[in-house]
Amino acid sequence: MSSWLSWWGGAANQKQKQAKVKEAVVGLRAHKDMLEKKAAYLQTQVDELEAQTKAALKRDPNEAKRLVARKLRKEKERQQVVNSIQSMESQEMALNRATATRDEVQATQKVTDAMKLINKDISVDKVDAMMESLREQNAANEEIAQMLGTPVGDMQDEDELEEELERMRQEQVDEEMLKTGTVPVSDKIKDLPSAATGELKRKTAPQESEEEAELRRLQAEMAM
Repeated sequence: MSSWLSWWGGAANQKQKQAKVKEAVVGLRAHKDMLEKKAAYLQTQVDELEAQTKAALKRDPNEAKRLVARKLRKEKERQQVVNSIQSMESQEMALNRATATRDEVQATQKVTDAMKLINKDISVDKVDAMMESLREQNAANEEIAQMLGTPVGDMQDEDELEEELERMRQEQVDEEMLKTGTVPVSDKIKDLPSAATGELKRKTAPQESEEEAELRRLQAEMAM
């Protein structure tokens, strides 16, 4: 099998081998055409001898016997030619199969050579290293994207932000009150006096002197 493949292989003798194949195919077809013409001619002779034999049966039985013997010889000759034609056809089919096999082998060899050339610098270890490097690069890109998405500078405290917003809202309210001439309720509350704390003390009248008490008694008596 290997010797057969080696016969087909090789670029140096490729043209010569193709010429031999073409020559063999042409020779087979030419010889088959000649045999087909000979078979057709013999068939014509067989048909004529059969017609002559039928005619001689009525007038001359001996002549009919001679003619039928010739007819049988021509039929055997024709059958040998037909067998040769069939052999030529089988050889042509085998040659066509061999040519198709050669073309298939050459095409397969070209594919194999191309695959070897492609895979020359590729191995399982190299592919594994390449995939690992690709995963590392993807991870690095993701980390960089996260870093770029992080706000630059110090992050403000949430309570501080709320306090600043509340101050700004109060300023807006005050500005609107000043424009309309009204005082914010918060300011009115601030202006009210503070509520007293502790127990309330009853207000006590100032003490009278002895002189004032005597004068008030005398006034009461005079009024009587």
